[in-house]
Amino acid sequence: MIPNEIYKCPCIRTEKQHLYRLEQYFPEINAGGLSWETNTRLEARYYIDSCFDGERGLAFYSVWFDDQPFMLCQDAGRGNQDYNRSFLTNRAVYQEALNYLITLTPAVEPPREVDPNRNIEDLDHYYGWNTADLYNPKPAPKFKTGDIVMAEVLENHQRDTYSSNPKLIWTRCKVLSVTPHNPTFTYRLKQLDRRWETEEEAAAGLRRRYEQMITDVDKGEAEASGNDRTLKQCP
Repeated sequence: MIPNEIYKCPCIRTEKQHLYRLEQYFPEINAGGLSWETNTRLEARYYIDSCFDGERGLAFYSVWFDDQPFMLCQDAGRGNQDYNRSFLTNRAVYQEALNYLITLTPAVEPPREVDPNRNIEDLDHYYGWNTADLYNPKPAPKFKTGDIVMAEVLENHQRDTYSSNPKLIWTRCKVLSVTPHNPTFTYRLKQLDRRWETEEEAAAGLRRRYEQMITDVDKGEAEASGNDRTLKQCP
């Protein structure tokens, strides 16, 4: 198909006010705030605009600016969002259309500036966490990879992971890796005297299934995490 021949074909409908499909083809603009209702110069001319089952559709249309064609678009799938492709035939007109669309986009408020030399309390905590709980700029971990330690872990991960009063036990663990700057999750551990059930045991219902901290389901190895408050030297 030749684009200039398509542009000459009669369309089944035209659209200027509801051109939300076009936003993906203008990545340079803040599409979320674009006021299509005030558009008078950009137009889509549809040749195909079908919806098969109320959800999946197919659209084929050309895009014009001040009666000058500059792009052909194909949209298809669920909400016409599974497949999207454009064919730009006139970059100069595209740029003119882009400059026009920018005038329809409200100005975006710039981020608030703060004094880099002032103490900012909001930097200390967010999303329920204190920054100091997850980052220590001067770490000094007590243990290293390969050490055998005693670790305080949940007795039952399935039951106690989200409990407000979990039951904890001490068990031997091997340090698999160390994240020194994280004071809460400093160590990744493998429990040496406990394991989770294998898939076969779970299927047979031989004992209650533990669903978390599985490193190797076939071997049933159990992981844990810890820090210098929840680990101690093996006796």
